[in-house]
Amino acid sequence: MVGLVARQAPWSRVIGFGLGLLRHPGKLAQALRLQARLLGVPSVSVLAGLLGHFVIMSVTMSVGAVAFTVLPSLASKAGKT
Repeated sequence: MVGLVARQAPWSRVIGFGLGLLRHPGKLAQALRLQARLLGVPSVSVLAGLLGHFVIMSVTMSVGAVAFTVLPSLASKAGKT
């Protein structure tokens, strides 16, 4: 289950990437299937901070004036194999 989609690119680049998929019908179909599966999943674009040393303990993101923290169960764990 996906709880959150965090992207670092601004919407203008995301849209440009999506338009570039028009040249690749197979990849476009794959992207559309993925997008359909992610309906309702929050998407954020501003990484406000990380907490941790060798392992990411939490990730703070913001959407407009609202900031929230994603806990380890949802955050990537660096250094784990």
